[in-house]
Amino acid sequence: MFAVLREGPRGTAEVSPIESAAERKRQKRAEANGKAGEKKLLRILRQGLDEERYEILSDIMLPDGRGGTTQIDFIVVSEFGVFVIEAKNFGSKISVDAEGQLWEKTLHDGTRSSFPSPIRQNKAHVRALEESTGIPESVMVPIVAFADRGEFETYIPAGVCFFSEVVPLIRSRMEPVIKAVQIPDIADAILAWNKSITPEQRAAHVAYLRARHGR
Repeated sequence: MFAVLREGPRGTAEVSPIESAAERKRQKRAEANGKAGEKKLLRILRQGLDEERYEILSDIMLPDGRGGTTQIDFIVVSEFGVFVIEAKNFGSKISVDAEGQLWEKTLHDGTRSSFPSPIRQNKAHVRALEESTGIPESVMVPIVAFADRGEFETYIPAGVCFFSEVVPLIRSRMEPVIKAVQIPDIADAILAWNKSITPEQRAAHVAYLRARHGR
């Protein structure tokens, strides 16, 4: 058994510069699209996983260990591991660079743009979760899930899948690595850390993401 930590340091995130009206409009569309994807995946998780065996947590924010914060779309706690899920609601063609810092997507109009590697992003989530709660990385399973309407132009790396494949992937893990009695404590510790993040930190986190992804 391992101990989980419920309290710790709080951080702040970088604040973005003033955005133009067009940029704010684009950001709102992107955020709405992201939220819609998260809602869809949440429904899939709730419908496909037995609530008696899987604890589903969504929209979790934690300190990132560098004075800022990081936001995790979903954490599923079970005897078979702690699944850390990053959701991408992209209806586009996706080019993968598993070892690189940036991936690329191509929209229906042919516009190409880069976005931060979700594999690296999720590794940072795993690290933050371990540092904050004491949950060992060895019991965590990172998953990057793309909307089913997306299309990969290149290969699909291990741990990357479509929304419809997330539940089968989780359920394929059948070897217990966590004692059942620990599951409530783990979930409570994660939620306690999430609750410790102040409204100011959350606002700063959103502003930082807008500045970073709006370039």
